[in-house]
Amino acid sequence: MNKNTFEFEFDKLSNSEINEILINIVYEYKGEYRFVLLEKIFSRIYSRVESEFYLSVLKCEGSKEISNLVEQYAIDQYDNLMFCQRGLKIFWEVEAEILVKKGYPKVKDSISYLFRWLQDLNWPGAEEITSLLLSFPMNEFVVGLEYAIVQAFATNDDEWLINLQDIARQKQLKKEDFNHLKLFEKLMNFKI
Repeated sequence: MNKNTFEFEFDKLSNSEINEILINIVYEYKGEYRFVLLEKIFSRIYSRVESEFYLSVLKCEGSKEISNLVEQYAIDQYDNLMFCQRGLKIFWEVEAEILVKKGYPKVKDSISYLFRWLQDLNWPGAEEITSLLLSFPMNEFVVGLEYAIVQAFATNDDEWLINLQDIARQKQLKKEDFNHLKLFEKLMNFKI
């Protein structure tokens, strides 16, 4: 298949089909040809800045290079949402490190997205994000937690609810800390 034919066929694919191809290529990443293909796929799915970030992560070969990348992307010019589980899971650890490096109050606008990380504590970056959330002031933490509780009950996500219970206990929340007292009771009384 020549280059023009490939690009024509590529443009016909849905985003879910492209994402499936991307997952397979990233996990089997070897050689320059595939790297060029990754650049094309990333540029189709993500913004230019996000594409550059993901490609940079893939190029990193050691923890020192990852640390340098975290420093580079932790500056204020990048939107926090870019690092809230936007790409494939293999990038989430680095995304979490960037958000932690930015810290509170720079990431407070993303609190509802940060709580989503608690849906599964096995996800890359979940431990780091939990620590970041616990550093938020009580009133902001509670607003984000209440929103997450509503979402978790709406989606019947038992694991997320258990994890939200756990972080509420870690933060030593009391009923009077909540803006919506019934949410506190509903969360703390939840059992699988």
